[in-house]
Amino acid sequence: MLLFAGFAIAAYPRLHRKLLRDQSHRAAEAATAQIVPQLRDGDLIFHTSQSAQSRAIQLATHSAWSHCGIVYKQGENWQVFEAVQPVKLSRWPTGWRGARAATS
Repeated sequence: MLLFAGFAIAAYPRLHRKLLRDQSHRAAEAATAQIVPQLRDGDLIFHTSQSAQSRAIQLATHSAWSHCGIVYKQGENWQVFEAVQPVKLSRWPTGWRGARAATS
């Protein structure tokens, strides 16, 4: 029993972070589902995420948003050009974990 308690205590932080990531991802999908019908190729999309980097950008810029990208539809999927290193094309919204989004 003591071994199980030790394992549970050691595993809790990792499991808690995973739970928070999963909750954030579900919230992001729900938020983006509301704006998908309004999207057009070339729209700018602004978002935040749960990362420390995102929060630091918000604090430094005094903005509600920390990241942006340009969306376009390829087939049935929305894609987003985003400035991450290296600059890449990501499937949207699964590539973004932010729970809030807005278009231009």
